[in-house]
Amino acid sequence: MSKWFERHPDILYAEADQLASTSNYEQLQHELSNLFLSVGNILVRANGCLTRFPVAIVYAEATPYALPAVFLLDKPLVETEVKTLATLTCDAAAQVLQQRAKFYFKRHQNPDGSLCLLEQDNLDRHGAEFYDARSIIRRVQQWLTAHLLGQSMPESQEVELHAHYPHRLPVHVLLTAAFYGVGVGRGRFYLLPIDLYATQQEHQLYIGAGLMSDPAPTDGTIIWPHMPQGLRTPQQLARQPGKLKQAIKDNKLLEGYWWSLSSEPPVFADGLVLLQYLTDNASTEGSSPPICCGNPSKIGAITFSLVCVFPTDTHSRNGCC
Repeated sequence: MSKWFERHPDILYAEADQLASTSNYEQLQHELSNLFLSVGNILVRANGCLTRFPVAIVYAEATPYALPAVFLLDKPLVETEVKTLATLTCDAAAQVLQQRAKFYFKRHQNPDGSLCLLEQDNLDRHGAEFYDARSIIRRVQQWLTAHLLGQSMPESQEVELHAHYPHRLPVHVLLTAAFYGVGVGRGRFYLLPIDLYATQQEHQLYIGAGLMSDPAPTDGTIIWPHMPQGLRTPQQLARQPGKLKQAIKDNKLLEGYWWSLSSEPPVFADGLVLLQYLTDNASTEGSSPPICCGNPSKIGAITFSLVCVFPTDTHSRNGCC
């Protein structure tokens, strides 16, 4: 099968010309083999200084129906590395570049170190806008400028926090109304595993079975129909702690903590940064869950999962975590 640059030589020549002549991009080398790619520095002038950010721009095999990937690097690639990358597939090149990526832990940086800054849905439709090299470099420069100035890039409410992390669990959760009706505060939640598929399923599926506020409600009106029999109200949970503990031990329930936050948490580098954010920003109503007690800097290495739920009011970014 022919390559995209063989089918669209005019696009190849136009992109190569822009990469070589754009004022805010300092191209160091480009290669054309199995892939077309360019390496160089994005030039950013901010705070009275000129800063160079090493990047690799890799054109997808589906060009012009897919945007090129821009990888932020820890340092510029050398000539032999670029020549080798050009012989690989896009997926193989991305795996190599991920090992050389510099992570800023900011919005729009993907788990492999590349940036996702432009909407590429519907590029295959007739009349769809094609973003050329100059447009893409300008957008990357805007992102890097915002980073240097401590600002945030404007974005839509559809941006998903979990997409920025490489370690995403193969878990799907069907949230019930109780999870969206949570108010200000904190507490615990419970997920019930659903075995709808064969035992060797690719993803684990759970349903939001119950959500407990701290302190526990006492009005007796809350009923969780998806919880195990005998654990379907806050009062039953309080009276039968042994039954609850056994259900968790037998993997019939998954227990976690929730906090209401005034805003969506930022992309964080590690668990300690998240714990510090929760300590500083979680609601002060109710007693503090065990994981949030004390000084997060004193907590050792831990592994945990994070779920963010946003309200149905699209004008608000407030949610629970």
